[in-house]
Amino acid sequence: FSDDFMRAEGEGTLWKSVAGRWKETSLRIDPQASTMKEEMSANAFSYEGQATKTGERALSVAGNWFWADYRMEAAVRPLGEGACGLVICFRDPDNYLALRWTPVASEAPDANRLQLLERVDGQERVLSEAPGGYRAEQWYRLALGISDGRVSAWLDDEFLLTGRTSAFLQGLAGLLVEGVA
Repeated sequence: FSDDFMRAEGEGTLWKSVAGRWKETSLRIDPQASTMKEEMSANAFSYEGQATKTGERALSVAGNWFWADYRMEAAVRPLGEGACGLVICFRDPDNYLALRWTPVASEAPDANRLQLLERVDGQERVLSEAPGGYRAEQWYRLALGISDGRVSAWLDDEFLLTGRTSAFLQGLAGLLVEGVA
């Protein structure tokens, strides 16, 4: 499965919005954007998510319920207004595994950290975490994988976190946002 979000206007999407608002957009929204040539850009399009209520997450998923032992990767450019991350083994909004990343420049008590989360029946448990947040409007490559109950996370191809779970071993892949990212 691969998606670069390059689609003609009105063309369907491979993603299903589960919570919040999601839209495919050009990366540049300025007076010069109309002169861009998308075939000359490595990242001409993006998929932007926004939570609709404070304290909630926007979630969008793709794939199949039977996906197991897989790794999901995404190039992300967070805007700095909340957490962003990846989701694997998604069953529903209350049951999934996630990589959650908060901004370095935030006043929130959980700021400046990278976390592996297990969400079961709406209750979250931190499987593993490390200090270090993202800098707004900078590109990163996040990856999250599962194999035989071991959940692992990478940032810019550097292995950072691992944890164990028995809650979910298969499900859809997805993206998560808190605020706008």
